[in-house]
Amino acid sequence: MIIGKSLRRVILIFSLSLVLVGELKSEEFKKWCGKNYENGSPDQDPGGKFSISPKDEGKKILCTPTLKPFLESDRLEVIVDVPILKDKTSRELKIINLETGEELLVSNLSSERSIVGPLRIGRTSLKPYSLECRSFGLISHRLEVSFLPKVISGSAVQLDARTGFFNVLDKEGSLKTFFPYGFYTGYGGYLNGPDLLAIVKSMKDRRINLVHIVPDAPYIKDIENLRKVLKALADSNIYLQYDMRHSYNNQTLVELQVNEIKNQPNLLTWYTADEFSKFLLQINKVLLYLFFILFFKKKKGEGLIKEYNLSFFLFQNIRPDGAVDDFNVPKMASSLINSIDPYHPVALVLNCEDYYFSEYTSGTDVIMTDPYPISMKSSTFSSRWNTSCTPTHGDCGCDNCKGNFKDISSRMEKFKVRRDLLMRSRSMQIWGVPQAFKDESYWERPPTGVEFLLSCSLYVLEGAVGLVGWIENSDMSEELKQATKVFGIALEKMIGYLTLPDNYLIHQSVNSHNRNIMVRYWKDSSNSSILLISTNMVENSQAWSIDLSSEFLDDVDSKRSVSFRIEVVEKIFESNVLQSLEIKKGDTLIGSGNFDGLGCGAYILKFSN
Repeated sequence: MIIGKSLRRVILIFSLSLVLVGELKSEEFKKWCGKNYENGSPDQDPGGKFSISPKDEGKKILCTPTLKPFLESDRLEVIVDVPILKDKTSRELKIINLETGEELLVSNLSSERSIVGPLRIGRTSLKPYSLECRSFGLISHRLEVSFLPKVISGSAVQLDARTGFFNVLDKEGSLKTFFPYGFYTGYGGYLNGPDLLAIVKSMKDRRINLVHIVPDAPYIKDIENLRKVLKALADSNIYLQYDMRHSYNNQTLVELQVNEIKNQPNLLTWYTADEFSKFLLQINKVLLYLFFILFFKKKKGEGLIKEYNLSFFLFQNIRPDGAVDDFNVPKMASSLINSIDPYHPVALVLNCEDYYFSEYTSGTDVIMTDPYPISMKSSTFSSRWNTSCTPTHGDCGCDNCKGNFKDISSRMEKFKVRRDLLMRSRSMQIWGVPQAFKDESYWERPPTGVEFLLSCSLYVLEGAVGLVGWIENSDMSEELKQATKVFGIALEKMIGYLTLPDNYLIHQSVNSHNRNIMVRYWKDSSNSSILLISTNMVENSQAWSIDLSSEFLDDVDSKRSVSFRIEVVEKIFESNVLQSLEIKKGDTLIGSGNFDGLGCGAYILKFSN
């Protein structure tokens, strides 16, 4: 059909009018995490509260592939978590291929956690297999098993359900457990500048092993310069989290970028959505977008860029953090990414405390959380918007926060509970985003080095399996860089404890009758030493003590002998400590210390005769 220029102009003017009218109407009350936040806007329930009930917890069976994905050289096994077996009898387990009805495995379960296999799946496939675990008296559980051919080019990253961490291949081809540690990092004016090699060297010195490049909008078009940056990172064995925050709602651009980046040897994860909440796209914008696609002339070779630049104009996020897309958009992006590159996981970050958690996390492997409570101007009133901040109204920069370090612990605890109720305890990673920026819109100042160390310690203590701070750029202080190095060196010493399967999903947190203190410990594989991390979440000094007797004395009579010793063999790091960790052994085993305000410490304790 041929459409004349005059008719095109009429359609264009009409469409633009719809957009302007629609914008005025849709922007009458702007939202963040579902809440109205402008002065004069009504106080309304934002909805979206997590609603899955734990009523059937005692009847559920959880089956998770030990690895996602399996490669053709791997043994195909499933880790099975079942409720406490009150009768102490074994249960029969069947794993069924839902597509064929074939029984892939029949086994007996005699404990609350078992690893069963191998599965008789057959050949590798780029499409995951749909299976179901069945056991009499328990609610069946469906799972997907990815069994992929050998990687021809690039790398593969596996989520290990036994440890909760990623497995990556090092330069020598050996598999190693990986704790991502790094920063969102500015691209324009920083990584793409003349100081690239010096920046990468500084990162390596600070033990950073992951860089999340924050792209210029709409995306990084200078692919040759990007390749130069990626090569510099790969040469230093620094992994990449590739960010598509500005383009993940455009399937064409997602496909283009995934095909360009998927063979990078240091690719760790894809990253789609950044701090979003539900926002339904206006139909008039869609109509205008389609109009331009149909009638806008494009020069040869420029169609993709022009089409995308237009869609970015129409769909870009013009609200503050927490208001971008409909539920299906990130899920569609994840599905497309997985269909093109099933060898790397997909991540996104949730800024809201409790807003459609189930919907937004669907289909995603890594959930990042970024509460920023440090130096908030106020947690109850926003001077920027001249409104109060409540659970149903307002924007103070940190959703439903109190403005202290307990916000980090609280957010992590809530995310873990929801993950468990969604039956994704072993298939969804949670990473923390430590605060490391300067922004005067909601915060008085950037964090100090002490505060950064405490943030990282709390995230690790609460079970985060990755840390990516916001943000590293040319403005980052030397104090924060030094704190980054301190914790990076510490992680190298702690990783052997954090990644043991027996320590995953086991939360030995001890508050020591003091809600301001949090302590956790991790045993080594031989029970001969432990890693202990202690934290003080308030600004005034706090003495603390914990009783470790039941864990380390009661079960082994020989440890009560006079010759038995336990001592602190290494202070991995200490921050704002008045009295370092001391151990007193008698009929009880007590660890104690004293913090001078906000602080943290990590220690290795060893048993000997």
